[in-house]
Amino acid sequence: MCAQVADLPKGLEHVHITAHVIKSTSRQYDVHNLMPTLKACVDGLVDYGLIPDDTNKHLTGPDLRQGGKGEPGIRITITEEA
Repeated sequence: MCAQVADLPKGLEHVHITAHVIKSTSRQYDVHNLMPTLKACVDGLVDYGLIPDDTNKHLTGPDLRQGGKGEPGIRITITEEA
């Protein structure tokens, strides 16, 4: 639903996804612990039709990064690649 609200394109051949995890505190954490959540996000983008599949042929990443302190969430950046 977020992809639809954001009016993301459909039918891209290859994208790179970077995800920044934003936490409400500056305490240390293991950003990779959110990989299952990000996997669900990527699956949703595939279901939406952004890319045909989440195989290496169509997807680089997702790369997880610390996003600093702020309103908790995951900021996903999608870059189309040739």
